[in-house]
Amino acid sequence: MQLNDILTKPMTEEEYLAYKRELMKDTYGAVMEKIREKKTDEAFVRSTLAQAKEAMTHRFVLPGTDGVPMDVGNPPAWHECRSGDAEYTWVLNRHQYFTPLVDAYLLTGERAYAEQAIADLEDWIDQCPCYPVHGTEKEHLCKEFGYGVNPWRSFEAGVRMSESWRSLYEKLLLTDLMTPHLHARISLSAYEHAQMLVVVAPILHPDAAHNHYLVQMQGVLDAVCLFPEWEMSKTWLDLSVQEVVRCALFQFTDEGGQIEGSPGYHSLCLTRLFSIRCMADERGFTLPAHFTETMNKASEYMCYVTPPSGITCSIGDTGIGRIGETAAMSYYEHFGELGVFRKLYPLLSNTAKERLPADVRADAERYVSRLGAEVHFQHGLGHYMARTGWGRDASHVMFCCHTPVNNGHSHQDPLTFTLALRGYDIVIDPSCYTYQDNVSRYVYKSPAYHSCLTFGHRMPFYCTSSWGFTRQRDGHLYRDYRLEDVMACDGAHDNYLPSEHRRLCALVGDDLFLVADRVHNDANEDVTLTFHVNDPTLTIGHTEARGEHVRILWAGELQVQAIDAAKAPGMDRQAPTRRLVLEDRCGATDAQYLTVFTTDASVKDVRIEEENGATLISYEKGGVRTTYRWRFNESLTKEA
Repeated sequence: MQLNDILTKPMTEEEYLAYKRELMKDTYGAVMEKIREKKTDEAFVRSTLAQAKEAMTHRFVLPGTDGVPMDVGNPPAWHECRSGDAEYTWVLNRHQYFTPLVDAYLLTGERAYAEQAIADLEDWIDQCPCYPVHGTEKEHLCKEFGYGVNPWRSFEAGVRMSESWRSLYEKLLLTDLMTPHLHARISLSAYEHAQMLVVVAPILHPDAAHNHYLVQMQGVLDAVCLFPEWEMSKTWLDLSVQEVVRCALFQFTDEGGQIEGSPGYHSLCLTRLFSIRCMADERGFTLPAHFTETMNKASEYMCYVTPPSGITCSIGDTGIGRIGETAAMSYYEHFGELGVFRKLYPLLSNTAKERLPADVRADAERYVSRLGAEVHFQHGLGHYMARTGWGRDASHVMFCCHTPVNNGHSHQDPLTFTLALRGYDIVIDPSCYTYQDNVSRYVYKSPAYHSCLTFGHRMPFYCTSSWGFTRQRDGHLYRDYRLEDVMACDGAHDNYLPSEHRRLCALVGDDLFLVADRVHNDANEDVTLTFHVNDPTLTIGHTEARGEHVRILWAGELQVQAIDAAKAPGMDRQAPTRRLVLEDRCGATDAQYLTVFTTDASVKDVRIEEENGATLISYEKGGVRTTYRWRFNESLTKEA
């Protein structure tokens, strides 16, 4: 393919570069100036230069490297999978390290940074020709571009176009580092990217209901906005706009939750909606009203899923990190304000706050000062979130149940929850240690590593692979309840039929959390309650367990253990935690269980019993006994 095969009018390489510089001098000049203005942002400069210096060594922490930098080669061995994890090859070929290299050049003027990115990009073009697209059978297209362990998997192609290559092109086009020949090579390769994505992505995701498809279609959209002079740009622009709109329609519930049920992948898709919304304003294409409505609802969800620590709830394959902060700062970078993310302002790191102008900070502080306790119920996702406030010392719960699950990012954890009390993350999801099809993947997905109830030590459903499950039955969150000082929700699932499990989670004030479980144990099996506690020092006493920031009490005569466990602060990395395991080996046909999490030293004598079909939940606190009456999916009342 030659340059003039793809352009609307013939040009030499020199003419082409001059044309693009004249066309984009104002737009890309502003992009470059925006980076240079960050010279006064010490945190940004420090982080960028650290990443750039690491990139110059070609030693990266990648999936399968056990959290340790690995030599990827110089130039990188693009086709090799040196760690044994397919994600290694895929992540390396996203070229995300190009951005800090180019930014470091703009910040310091040191050409070596940008020259390294350019050298690697040109080597990639030389070493990684695109596989044939037209005239190839669908099965082979899916194999090579859908899940092949190679540089041309379609997800990576989308990332290159919408992130790393776009960043490099916008920031270097107006510099002398962009030569006519380099410019022509980038345009030709970007054309191959867009052409492949237009053909392959709709085959892989015809229903538009996967985060990969949004990334792929945004890749096409970014490519044609970077290169409107291609002969196919108008056709591909219309197609990509149509498809990203379909993604917003089919990948998010009416309440704004991304259908995969993972806050991490919700955030990934949400920040892409920000980028697309901004691009529409800059490039003059039209998005329907529901696109912006979805973006706004999805932003609300991102706020509520963020606990007081600022470390986002790691439901599904969500990584442990400041994902809410990432979304908030992305919103600010795109729109120049915080919008609904003002709610998260108290939970932002000091580094993030320092990047915000004084007027934005002051506006957020005024806004948050008017907020109090709130509930957010995503019925379609089966996610219930309640919080006592938006400060770092607030309490927060996220309660989840939705089966059958949407896809392989989900875990085997119906009716699980995460809990923060007075700012401390008490009960957690362990996150995602690896995507490899191995024992660790299954352990981290299992109910034993979440906060679930199981019958007979069985799974509610089983993994068939790293990304697949056996058949599942219905599971939902049903009704939420608001009392004067109580925010609660109940749910049930049928994955152990004929045995049944119903659960109530109730946040009482900011220092008490109740978990009431009702079971019909048809097979008279052992019943096991597991709680994943974010505290490796958790110890068991005669009537309770104690951690650094929590007391855990339970009702009845149960076998109790504290078992060493782990969470994954990053891929291939683990940190110690403990699991509290309560077991009823009596096998009663109908039983009730109560577990109480509290910061209050005076709470004692917790009880649960059945009365006339209702569940009575009670405890003593400060010398006063409090009792609640719960009828599943009907009512929760406080007894006089």
